[in-house]
Amino acid sequence: MAQTRKAPLFQTTRNACYCVGVGPRVNDGDVADRIQAAVLRRIESDDLVLPTMPVVVSKCLGLLDNPDLALRDVAQVIETDPLIAARIVRLANVASRAPTAPIRSITDCVTRLGAAELQVFLIESAARQMFESTDRHIAQLCRGLWSHSLAVAILTRDLIRGARSGRADEGYLAGLLHDIGKPVVATMLLDSEKRLRGTQTRNWIMPAAWLRIISGSHRRIGVALAQKWALPEAVRNSIRDSGNYEPGEPHTLANAVRLANGITKIEGIYVGAMDEGETVTNVSTGRSLFGVDDDQLKYLTTYLKERVNERLA
Repeated sequence: MAQTRKAPLFQTTRNACYCVGVGPRVNDGDVADRIQAAVLRRIESDDLVLPTMPVVVSKCLGLLDNPDLALRDVAQVIETDPLIAARIVRLANVASRAPTAPIRSITDCVTRLGAAELQVFLIESAARQMFESTDRHIAQLCRGLWSHSLAVAILTRDLIRGARSGRADEGYLAGLLHDIGKPVVATMLLDSEKRLRGTQTRNWIMPAAWLRIISGSHRRIGVALAQKWALPEAVRNSIRDSGNYEPGEPHTLANAVRLANGITKIEGIYVGAMDEGETVTNVSTGRSLFGVDDDQLKYLTTYLKERVNERLA
């Protein structure tokens, strides 16, 4: 007996994505609005289960808080996580550090980085896991978000270092984590859509709708996550305040993050639509606050993509 071919659960047109055979067609924009409302309700009611910091990272950061720290103790903990161990070896051997000979011992890697940069590396490792997903829709978009976050981190550190207005390592973390709420919102969106459309979802909402929702929702979640991870107050404040410049305090972390974010967009290390005029104005304002002239801007951006790729390894 011939088998009846089942119609796909979803069909996608140029402007809409809708369910087939499960009720009335639902326009993608309507779905996105309903999903956004569900996500915002969870945020407002604090109905969020925020990711915990990986155990290995948490243990190492605890050791680094000890004034009698022995870096070999941190190395021993890192050795228990092969992925983190491999990443620290690659980082210690990048070309910009110009090692005279390849470093293979985790203890040597830890010693080469030093306590301050080791702390940054550990938090970066924890954050990186937030931008990874077994769902191909989230994973594809989050890869671009992670590259963007690394670029903003590098530029923020350079801006803070150049202005001598704070700790460069905190600048790096502030830039790195300015979008940390986005993958959390992405996971919430996928969960909400599955609830709305059914667990057999094959097509996710359109990327444009996804990006619109997370752009309006991520900052509050990012602050909450930074607080849960007990990150420095200056870093938490920069995530909260980087949506607007504070002219009265020109060299704040938040101002540096906002400028770095704009420069990174212009350099093309960004995911999503960009209002070019608004971004150019944003960068112009930030450059004025930090006194960044054309030569300095060129210095900041010339090898930016190469520096990002070093951290992506």
